Amino acid sequence: VGEIIYAGGKQIGEKIELVVIKKVSQSYLTNLWNKDVFKIEKKESLFIHNISNYFTVIVFIISALSSAFWMWKGEYVTMWNALTTILIIACPCALLLSSTFTNGNVLRVLSKNKFYLRHPNVIEHLSQINHIVFDKTGTLTQGKKLKVQYVGQSIDKDLGMIIASLLEQSTHPLSKAIFDYLNVIETISVSDFKNVPGHGIEGWINETHIKIGSDSFVNNKVDKKGNLGSRVNIKVDGKILGVFTVQNSYRYGFSELMKNLQKNYTISVLSGDNDAEAQNLQTVLKGGTEMLFNQSPEEKLEYIAYLQNLKKKKVLMIGDGLNDAGALKQSNVGLAITEEANNFTPAADGIFDAEQFSKLDQFLNFAKSGKKIILISFIVSVLYNIAGLYFAVQGLLAPVIAAVLMPASSISIILLTYGLTELKSKTL
Repeated sequence: VGEIIYAGGKQIGEKIELVVIKKVSQSYLTNLWNKDVFKIEKKESLFIHNISNYFTVIVFIISALSSAFWMWKGEYVTMWNALTTILIIACPCALLLSSTFTNGNVLRVLSKNKFYLRHPNVIEHLSQINHIVFDKTGTLTQGKKLKVQYVGQSIDKDLGMIIASLLEQSTHPLSKAIFDYLNVIETISVSDFKNVPGHGIEGWINETHIKIGSDSFVNNKVDKKGNLGSRVNIKVDGKILGVFTVQNSYRYGFSELMKNLQKNYTISVLSGDNDAEAQNLQTVLKGGTEMLFNQSPEEKLEYIAYLQNLKKKKVLMIGDGLNDAGALKQSNVGLAITEEANNFTPAADGIFDAEQFSKLDQFLNFAKSGKKIILISFIVSVLYNIAGLYFAVQGLLAPVIAAVLMPASSISIILLTYGLTELKSKTL
């Protein structure tokens, strides 16, 4: 009584009466998305754009000084030749292409590997990251795959059918995992079914009473923490039958990925779940890794802000759902991992397929190489402009030659950036 029912909830017990007391504008997700962080656009100030701001001014100054010099000398033909060739040869096209074409090619390569970014500027932001925050459930762990182990009396076919019949009535992930583990085809109707949220289920099947759930629910004892995960007790007609241990299944390559990432980044793990998996995570992550459990969406957002403002970190947040929307938006780069193509991730800067999880370090490495390639092509472009201006200010270039060299420089930049990005993608 008095609790809030959220959209998407499913009533699985006896019938209930609901009273609508809030408008949609006051809903949970609306309140989350109304946070100030969603009203502030991320700044897109890139180094090559900052440099390019001065390019036009410098070119006009050089052309003005060169024209003035040759006019003072009385060489009017040379003056017009120098003025024309300077404005032709000092073309910003190559400077522009060094950034846009490299980023475009990087986006293409990433997309082929099911790693999609919403904007080319995200590539540079990724290259600046020094701290990674992972959501645990559904990000580090596989949402549809749990490991189940059983210790206790043997379960024959008939008993397995009875236990599975009760489990089938529950939508809890642990119940579903054990139901799949029993691999029962046929089930029996259940009477007097009772569900105690957060504790367990019980009911009568063919005059047999079954209780399934936590230690406190089944045995009236303090809940124990399983070394491998969550404990689910089975009691049949007042006698303890055994215990199922359900453990999260971490994504393929999890251990190796964490080892590689921790060479270059500091890492944090956030979870809305309890700390049952803390021990498993500690065996993989370094001692300095901060792990926070029982975190609300607001607390996740506040933690990201704490890292940015007090720790001065450039944060990459990786989550899997709408509950991570605030943290994804607050972070310098927010990436959503998905096992389905139609996931709704409006706050994320990018989305990648869950199958590509083990390649995350390679994607970040490729993003860093993209910035290096831009720098290389940018330097080549600048050197070309300096060399061209050297001859142009002296009036040694004919306008027609300058007109040929200008597109040639653009083509060379395209070939350079394409070749380097393809080479780097092949090595990764």
